Amino acid sequence: MKQLFSSKTFLFHAAFIVLLGFLSVIYCKPILEKKRLVQHDLVMSTGAQNEIDQYYKKTGNFPLWTNSMFGGMPSYTIRGYYPNSWTSSIAAIISYILPDPANYIFVLLGCFYIAMVALGNTPLQSLLGAIAFGFTSYSLISLEAGHASKVLAVGYGVPIVAGVVLIYRGQLIKGALLYLIFMVLELYSNHIQITYYFAIALVVYALIELVRQIRAKTLAEFLKSSAVLLVISVVVFASMLTRFATMYEYSKDTIRGPSELTPENKESVSTTGLDRDYAFSWSYGVSETFTYLIPNFNGGKSGGALTANSEIYKTINKRFGKENAENFALAEQWPLYWGNQPGTSGPAYMGAIICLLVVLGMFTISNPMKWWLLGVAAVFTMLAWGKNFEALNYTLFDHFPLYNKFRAVTMIHALVAAFLVWIAVWGIHEGLKLDKAIFKKYIIWSVSGVGGLLLVLWMFGSSMMTFELSDPKEAEKFKASYTEMWASNAKDPEFGNEIYEALLMDRADLFRADALRSLLFVLLAGGCLYLYTLIEVKKEYILIVLIVLVISDEWSVSKRFLNDKDFKRKKDLNAMMQRTAADDIILADKDPNYRVMNVAVSTFNDASTSYYHKSIGGYSAAKLRRYQDLIDRQISKNNMNVLNMLNAKYFIVQNPQTGDPMAQQNPNALGNAWFVSAIQEVSGADAEMKALDTFNPDSVAIVEKSYAAKLSGLKLGADSTASIKLTNYSPTELTYKSSTFMEQFAVFSEIYYNSGKGWNAYIDGKPVEHVRTDYILRGMKVPAGEHTITYKFEPPMYKLTETISLIFSIVSILLLGVLVWLGYKKISAEAV
Repeated sequence: MKQLFSSKTFLFHAAFIVLLGFLSVIYCKPILEKKRLVQHDLVMSTGAQNEIDQYYKKTGNFPLWTNSMFGGMPSYTIRGYYPNSWTSSIAAIISYILPDPANYIFVLLGCFYIAMVALGNTPLQSLLGAIAFGFTSYSLISLEAGHASKVLAVGYGVPIVAGVVLIYRGQLIKGALLYLIFMVLELYSNHIQITYYFAIALVVYALIELVRQIRAKTLAEFLKSSAVLLVISVVVFASMLTRFATMYEYSKDTIRGPSELTPENKESVSTTGLDRDYAFSWSYGVSETFTYLIPNFNGGKSGGALTANSEIYKTINKRFGKENAENFALAEQWPLYWGNQPGTSGPAYMGAIICLLVVLGMFTISNPMKWWLLGVAAVFTMLAWGKNFEALNYTLFDHFPLYNKFRAVTMIHALVAAFLVWIAVWGIHEGLKLDKAIFKKYIIWSVSGVGGLLLVLWMFGSSMMTFELSDPKEAEKFKASYTEMWASNAKDPEFGNEIYEALLMDRADLFRADALRSLLFVLLAGGCLYLYTLIEVKKEYILIVLIVLVISDEWSVSKRFLNDKDFKRKKDLNAMMQRTAADDIILADKDPNYRVMNVAVSTFNDASTSYYHKSIGGYSAAKLRRYQDLIDRQISKNNMNVLNMLNAKYFIVQNPQTGDPMAQQNPNALGNAWFVSAIQEVSGADAEMKALDTFNPDSVAIVEKSYAAKLSGLKLGADSTASIKLTNYSPTELTYKSSTFMEQFAVFSEIYYNSGKGWNAYIDGKPVEHVRTDYILRGMKVPAGEHTITYKFEPPMYKLTETISLIFSIVSILLLGVLVWLGYKKISAEAV
């Protein structure tokens, strides 16, 4: 620790941290021109949270519920608000030191650098690791897609792992400081899936340590280290309890929990979490793993551009001239990717040099901990295969705790990169301490193995692969549709076959070019290391050359997928949410609360509609399960009675003449609330859903028997003068006026989310019960006379956990102060 804080070393660290910040900004240099990265998820979240933002701006109160998507959902699933969690506020400041999105890259680079330094590597070795990890393609592709919280969680997770290792090594103060600080940041990032994957790796490490220390008869040390980790984990978790407790409570009612319906496809449905097919829809191919070494092994990304040297360019130029060739071939539209996923924005490229250094590290590192690092990387790679490795992944999905709550398993590649780069840095660290003759032998073996593989793939790979989809049926289906499309466009039956053959040739050329590219980088890096064993040269010079080679390799590949073209000026981003003529027509309606179904976009995978309207659809991985059931079983089948009860007052459709969005009013939408003349009691969710097939929501309310019991004594009668009307709307409070001569049953076109979780009902200020009706809506017994009915969203879990978060935020800060003081005392003692 003394060496870590020596003046000379500290200056190196400060300089390198500044360098990493500089590289982060340069990679995103359009931000210097006040441009912003166009991220799909960012655009979607802008639409999803607009009602939240506008209400907060207008009133100064943060709404804990929004009706902007899927009929309504808690706002903390879209944008969290935790004012009593001081640790969250501190983490937010740290996470956004640099402008977006350079800050995310800086987190990746800086956190890996800190982790490597803490583990005992030199500044240059740590810089090598930081650059190798921070510029791997997968995390930057995630950033391009808008998965910012994922990138933060990946970056902050690495020092956590380093902290755990240090604590079990006996370096309690340094390890605890690292673990405390970065656990705060990790939990702030709020990406449970990434944190879960890191936890798996750490549990395995703890078990290995347990066995080791039992054998060494130092179990007491293991228990002390584990106690330190447990205390810090509890304190930090409690300081951010609100975000996790509220989401845990809500998750039970979402698509991450089970459906109450009998599944239509029993093979793919989990009884406790996501549907299996949905969870594994994005699964990496087994052979696709070669992209770790060769970025274009499977063609790169789904919609790629080609060059004037491509076969497709030549084919179009020959038939239709240069202008058409440039317009078509150079556009990012070609299905160059031919792997197992439905589509991809790019490969998980770890870096050819890093792959070489990993192999080398397995020779140079004598510590058996290397097998844990390699084992985690290997197992995580297999987890990324998803449905392509059923024996492992379906077993985990069906039986391993919480595993079936997550989807898109390919994101684990970001963690694979962390563990592989760790081996690479450690391998160099150890290799440079070896006798040069021994090190030379290991270099020759490593370059021969990795370089030999690349040489074989470059020379013979094209003859071993078809460059078509691995499933013959899918390959034939794609070929038929693709050739038909181009034949139709060109009005020439032969042209479709010509362009398809050209596509296969271009895929093969991309593969060969990248195989050769990776081979050259391996030879350059290997040659550099080999030269070190032959002549007297400072180790620092070798490391500098490796850093230059690594950044040249990974930067250029990542720029294929996240580059300057992805940045737009703010006015261009705002144009994505530009009001259309259809929006103007709908917004002229002064009714404070109605819903819109936009079928001119992907209704249930697009939140742009929510920017201006309360949408039937939206974009969220945390939809209410019952709402998803309604989508699958009713809305997707165009059941207008269900859309009417959801108060879908307007539809946005595509104008068949112009292609522009066009508004259509639905005259049968039932409004905000209405009285029914009959209640149909049913038993169980299946019966509830079945009853929706043919019912008339205007006159009949479907109530499951467990709720019907709460309506005992209710006698409905005809009352032609009865009325109920919404008089005041806010996201978290709805007020109605009712007038009736007799007791009635009212149906409210609002999403039911109660059972003590938030929505409370009042009549004339007094609490009353309300029930679930029509599978997803709210219903209530309304007494005779004139009354004021109010719904308020008052989640008790939020209020309770905010108090706990405040208490433990203070404890976290005090604990940090104690650790810093202990560290200072230790440094002072070492200096004596």
